[in-house]
Amino acid sequence: MGQRNLLVRRAIRRRYETYVIHTPNATDSWDSSTGRRSKGVPTKRDIKAALINVSDEDLQLVPEGDRTEGIRTLYSEEEVFTVQEGTDTSAEILETPDGKYYKLIRRHDRFQGLFYKSFCGLYSPKPNELAP
Repeated sequence: MGQRNLLVRRAIRRRYETYVIHTPNATDSWDSSTGRRSKGVPTKRDIKAALINVSDEDLQLVPEGDRTEGIRTLYSEEEVFTVQEGTDTSAEILETPDGKYYKLIRRHDRFQGLFYKSFCGLYSPKPNELAP
């Protein structure tokens, strides 16, 4: 790993905090004995990540329709998910330690092989969208 990558990794990890990732509609399941589909329930998990203000350069990577005032960049070593085209899954929601919510808009593959770089926008969750 090059010197630049080590510096980037240290800089991002210094900003790490623990966040909660909510998955609004976890995968539905099929009960073959009853022949019925069971609706997925919201789930949550903790991740370590850095949430920073989006740069002007990065803002150009976000589709215009998704650009909001509260857009931020999330760097994490764990994968997070946005809306998946052609499925009935919703984008994951990030909860900050101070109680703000951000919906994942777009994710890029690992940034320089170190982190997932995602964009998220300020969000007001709907009732029953978050895991208790």
